[in-house]
Amino acid sequence: MTDITLGDLAITDETTVKEFSNAVVQNNSLYEYGDQITFFLVRQEVNDVTMLPMAAVDACCVVLDKASEAKLLTVVDARGFSVQEGRLAAQATHEFGDHGLVWIHSRKEAAKTLVSTQHLICENNLLKEYQGQAAYQRATDSYGGVSDVYLRPNGVLNPVENSVPVAPSVEGKKTLRLSASPVNGGTVSGGDSFDKGSRVSISAMASSDYTFSRWSDGDTSASRTVAVNEDLSLTAYFTKTTSGGESSETNPDGGGGNLGD
Repeated sequence: MTDITLGDLAITDETTVKEFSNAVVQNNSLYEYGDQITFFLVRQEVNDVTMLPMAAVDACCVVLDKASEAKLLTVVDARGFSVQEGRLAAQATHEFGDHGLVWIHSRKEAAKTLVSTQHLICENNLLKEYQGQAAYQRATDSYGGVSDVYLRPNGVLNPVENSVPVAPSVEGKKTLRLSASPVNGGTVSGGDSFDKGSRVSISAMASSDYTFSRWSDGDTSASRTVAVNEDLSLTAYFTKTTSGGESSETNPDGGGGNLGD
């Protein structure tokens, strides 16, 4: 169920886009006429031949129109447009299997599209097998290793001077992967494949205008020793030094907010 309140609206085959739109706008202060609600349904299964997970994606959307007499369920997928406890929700009677559901609120404003993910539901029994360090290792090995070289949206290749590709894991070895955030904030050293139980010295050195902040496991020592008992990934976070001598760390966890924030 989402956080989109629909008041006393009951969605049936006869519900119009106009009625749905009025219910959304009148009961949710962040919504306006002309906004769009998009629904995605991702169903996942394992391919019988390759034994790899595959995803099938269905999507639909509705623009909040206070004049449209079109039947709502002829415009959108009924599986994502039902009502539970007075809120927009997925059909309670439908068997989705391993799946993910998401409703997205978007708005055109000043030639830009503002987007806010309103609610995400993920009920997938395959996640346990394909999450975690071991799954990450299998995936990166299939590509021949990892590197922090990437292509920016403007077509410029990310600076490669601090990029240290890591080879695929070796049988009987454990891999220690090190990275820097931001990439130009500094360099890291010590990553490689080691015998299980090895104690390895690692270090992080800040670039000019940056200072070392911490490792992703919370340790604040730029140079330290770690025990490699399993495949391990660590990121060194660096802070940009401001003109006043203060520092601010690039948020490693990202951020979010409501539409328009």
